[in-house]
Amino acid sequence: MSTRMAGRPAVESLLRAALAHVPSKGFTLVSIRSAIPTASQWKPSNVDRALSVMFPGPDSASTSAPRRLFQTWDNHVTEELNEKFRHVTGLSNDEQAVQWLCDRLMKSDAVKSHLLLPLSLISKESCFTPINTSVLLTVPISVPNPGPLMMRAVKIAEEACFATDMITEKGPLWYTTRMRLAFAYGAAELALATLPSVSAQEAVGLFQRISQTPGVYDISQHTLTSLKIWATWGGRGWLGILRSFGL
Repeated sequence: MSTRMAGRPAVESLLRAALAHVPSKGFTLVSIRSAIPTASQWKPSNVDRALSVMFPGPDSASTSAPRRLFQTWDNHVTEELNEKFRHVTGLSNDEQAVQWLCDRLMKSDAVKSHLLLPLSLISKESCFTPINTSVLLTVPISVPNPGPLMMRAVKIAEEACFATDMITEKGPLWYTTRMRLAFAYGAAELALATLPSVSAQEAVGLFQRISQTPGVYDISQHTLTSLKIWATWGGRGWLGILRSFGL
């Protein structure tokens, strides 16, 4: 296995092939190894060397195998949903955007048992967006950083809005709607990933309830308050689960 395989097209191709192994092996290097064509023809040391070039850094790095594979999965799911909603009829643009995100949660449910690892790794990133310090003072420093997770949810909500033409011009309505949907999606997916008892239908119901909260400007207050809830929730299992991954 030549290190020339570490070129960008080869890496993307390998990551795409590895998606077939995610349901059974998760967002791990094992899934990627399983996607290497006739891997037995190469010495393990050569395979390891090539993979280290392809996916440098610790698991928490954005270049790592788990993070890259999770990003590839995110992109693949977005492409699937965008194609599906090109042919959806009978719903308003607003309804389509909400349904797009509901379907997105169902995709997450399909890999529910494997979501915690990549979300945990994302939450290890440092937050470069200023957050109300008076709120942070009430939160233990061991609490995972929700900032990067929220940024991912915002990107997903943005994809839903663009794919369904929910809003065509950026302005106050665009940003508040996107934040409302992002907060709703992020909360629902975290519940799905961290609470085994939460079913896909319950996660979708949670998303719908939050997304229909009146007063979109109140979401910023909900977001800040959620940092305190994050700490309380974490004390009852959320942090315990994440700490099992070294957080």
